Amino acid sequence: MREVGHFSDTEKIGISNRMINNLMLQPVLEEYSVLAERYKVADSFMVALHDDMKKSIVCKHVKLHGSLRSVKSVFENYPVPIEKKDPFVHAFNHNALIKLDKDQISLSEEYDQVSKVRFERWNIKEMVCCPISYHGEPFGVFIGFNHKSVIDEELLGDFLLQSQFFAPYLYNANVIESYMRRDAIAKSAIKERQQFLELTSQLNALKSEDQIYQVISAKILDLYSFDICSVTGYSEDDNILSVRATSHKKQAEQEKISKYLGVYGDISYRPSPEEGATATAYANNIFFQIKDAQELKDLPMAPADRRGIEEAGVRSVLHVPIRYNKEPIGVLSLVTLSEVVSLDEEDIDVAVMLGEFIGTAVVNAKQYSSDIEHRRQIAEFNEKLQKRVEHLDIEVRKDKLTAVMNRKGGEEILIKHTNDSTTPLSILYLDIDHFKKFNDTYGHDAGDECLIHFARKIEEFSRSIDSVCRYGGEEFIIILPKCGIDNAMIVAERIRAGVESSVLLSEGREFSVTTSIGCAEWDLKEDFMDTINRADQALLKAKESGRNIVINSAEIEEKIANV
Repeated sequence: MREVGHFSDTEKIGISNRMINNLMLQPVLEEYSVLAERYKVADSFMVALHDDMKKSIVCKHVKLHGSLRSVKSVFENYPVPIEKKDPFVHAFNHNALIKLDKDQISLSEEYDQVSKVRFERWNIKEMVCCPISYHGEPFGVFIGFNHKSVIDEELLGDFLLQSQFFAPYLYNANVIESYMRRDAIAKSAIKERQQFLELTSQLNALKSEDQIYQVISAKILDLYSFDICSVTGYSEDDNILSVRATSHKKQAEQEKISKYLGVYGDISYRPSPEEGATATAYANNIFFQIKDAQELKDLPMAPADRRGIEEAGVRSVLHVPIRYNKEPIGVLSLVTLSEVVSLDEEDIDVAVMLGEFIGTAVVNAKQYSSDIEHRRQIAEFNEKLQKRVEHLDIEVRKDKLTAVMNRKGGEEILIKHTNDSTTPLSILYLDIDHFKKFNDTYGHDAGDECLIHFARKIEEFSRSIDSVCRYGGEEFIIILPKCGIDNAMIVAERIRAGVESSVLLSEGREFSVTTSIGCAEWDLKEDFMDTINRADQALLKAKESGRNIVINSAEIEEKIANV
């Protein structure tokens, strides 16, 4: 066996200080990577962590050997559904180490063909998948591949022992990245609304049709993830559609931009579907979305569109009619040349409404006047944007599965209360008893139904002013404003009894569900996270005491004080 020294206490202190001072996920993963390379447990390895909803495992760090480095970018941030029959998904779901060689995986029926082909194409001799756990629950997995030799058992054991030191830092960094990602969604929605408002205000001030086309083609790229925006206008005199303005992002590939402009820069169409996708959107007065034009190469199409796909590398396309009084007067076109972009219904609805607003602005510019319909469209447009921002603001604070608040939403309530109030507040920390066993036995769909049922029941037996939050996995917290510990214990017992008496129906079967609850009252002098931690400690005591009971954190603290 190769001798590898464990981290000394001094090294651990240094690592801890670095990770505490920088809680971002990537630096912590780099520290973890150093550990893996130090023990040389694998020639190539990846670290995958679960996403916000625990529906996928996402490859967050990839280090591949030799020729495999060329596929590194393919796997970085690649999500793998937890239903997939892959060894590292199996290791995560069962919280169990899995080690396989080529013969074992080829004979196994537990894994899909993709996993088996990977062994062949990557020339893998042996593979190991090690769950990364925190408080006994897996939140990620280390995947190692050896290409020439088998994995050293003793080195692997030492690596796993040392990796426990990193688990809390990885867990917390992953949670922080999740918060930042959700916060960015909310900020993006607010920024998007402001950009739309600025655009409508700017268009209202313009009196030239060409100015409107130029502004639209330039500004629209700030709102959508496309490379090119062009505006095609219709001339009644000539019965021709012609490009009136085109803009592109500066960071887009200039060679592809030049080829695209060579095809579409000054093109004209007859208003007939035979002329291509742009003319189809106009002639049929419909929006026209193509997710990936490269997949349509073998289909019949207009010569210009074929040149765009083959010469310029056109990928995603969205054509939206520019309308006035519901009739088309032009087409707004958005195009990508490298990446595939897929818009949801809300994005398309906003683009369609924008096309209608542009149409009104263009006609008004021609007439040098504004009418009531124009103002109504602006109001409707702004109202839709406002509703979308509000919807996104709610969504970013709501757990998608159970429809109760998520961790971010709950902590925002606690921050507001603890900063602004001196009234009593208590926190209940709840956990579904034996949930992992239930989930493993009956499957993730049944597990999801159990989580939904549990959330509904604890909401039902809580007070109307209380806030229920899914804090992570099967753990929930309930925030009880204007409530001391004595009343909190009464509420907690009512919830416990209500959950115990309820019946979970799943696929025609009946199940009983119980919960363990820890209670803690907020001390005016402490941070709310300290209150949550005390409630968590009480929950752990409830579990150790046989589950399906309520424990007051003060009881634990009193026993510690007496000792």
